Amino acid sequence: MLLEFISENKNNPFEWIYNGGSETLESYGIDLSEHIDNDMDLKIDIKIKKKFIQLLPSSHLNFFNQLVLNYTYDDYFFVHAGINPTIPIEMQEKETMIWTREEDFFKPTMKYNKIIVHGHTPQEKIEKFPCRINIDTGSFYSGKLSCLVIKNEQLSFLDTL
Repeated sequence: MLLEFISENKNNPFEWIYNGGSETLESYGIDLSEHIDNDMDLKIDIKIKKKFIQLLPSSHLNFFNQLVLNYTYDDYFFVHAGINPTIPIEMQEKETMIWTREEDFFKPTMKYNKIIVHGHTPQEKIEKFPCRINIDTGSFYSGKLSCLVIKNEQLSFLDTL
């Protein structure tokens, strides 16, 4: 979303702003309060984009441009939100991998030819099912950050609490 925000053709910058973009802009020194109008509405204009592009180091932009949407390791497919279990892995759509919360994907009985490791849908504890592992334990509200460790074909889980 950050890359779409700074691109020429992004029509709705609020999607990114409301999904962590405001915090990102502030971390680069942009005070969004300067861009609130008399009705207390945030005005996203070209000035914010230009300022952000000026403040964004090229090394950061290169890093963001090199990020991948998913990663496959042995029998595991790592992705932000999930997949559509009715279509092959190579045909998964970007929007699904970033945003999905479709019921079929979250069924404990979901079958797939890979084990899908994902986040995006916070749970109190890690969920482990035969074809799906959700490692999102809601660090933004719980303070607990969790991860999956795969070592010598053995799985273990770590968290910060």
